[in-house]
Parts: sequence; C-alpha cells; structure tokens
Amino acid sequence: MKVLVTGGCGYIGSHTIVDLLHKGFDVVSVDNFSRGKQYIPDHIFQITGKRISNIKADLANLSETRDIFKEEKNISGIIHFAAFKMVGESVANPLMYYHNNLTSLINLLECRHEFNCPYFIFSSSSSVYGNIDTLPV
Repeated sequence: MKVLVTGGCGYIGSHTIVDLLHKGFDVVSVDNFSRGKQYIPDHIFQITGKRISNIKADLANLSETRDIFKEEKNISGIIHFAAFKMVGESVANPLMYYHNNLTSLINLLECRHEFNCPYFIFSSSSSVYGNIDTLPV
C-alpha cells in the first residue's frame, strides 16, 4: 500500500514515515519546506535503510497537488500533517493560515476523490485551541 504523507519533512511527519516504512508501507513524502527540513529524507534512510520519494510542492496549488497523484500512481492513503499551527502568527496573518491550511486540505480531498484514494487521515494540533487552563482538552 502506498501512503502519501504531507508535511513529511517535519517532526511528526518524519516519525510517522519511519513507522510506516518499518511496517512495510511504500511512502511518498510531500513538503514545501516552509517549516520542514530538507535533510530529513537522508535521516529517514539512515534509520530505515529505505529511500522515500520526496516531493517539494505547494499543496495549496491544485495543479501541483494533482501532479503528485499523476506522478505517484496508486496512492491508497493520505496522512495530512502539512499545516501551519503557530497561534501568534495565525492571529497576525490569518489569511496566510486560511490559504495554507484550508486550501491544501480542500485540494487533497479533491485529488482523493479524483484519483480514487480510499483512506484519509487528517491530523491537527491542540494549539488550535489556544492556551487552555485544564487538561484534557
């Protein structure tokens, strides 16, 4: 099974990729490197001995998102980690956050439908709730 991991060169995405590879999945990583690190695929190889397909793309661009699905045939699942999550920055620049977080999600859902990808996991962060007084949220 081939899984597309968005934000694959970030902390959570890269750790998820390592786990998926250990479990025998084929993995395609997508990152725009606005926050992710370009050396991550090499570190994943050092840990797992497996190379991943790593694509630099802006998921807020539907054409670029479609190209991923055209190039990487038979993607069966998507795990979506590619989102901005800094509360202060989101208050200062909400349109940047709406554009990145919502448009990329909508584009992935469009491609999921268009390319018959049956599985989708959307991940979020507790930081979207702001500063909280009690746990659990």
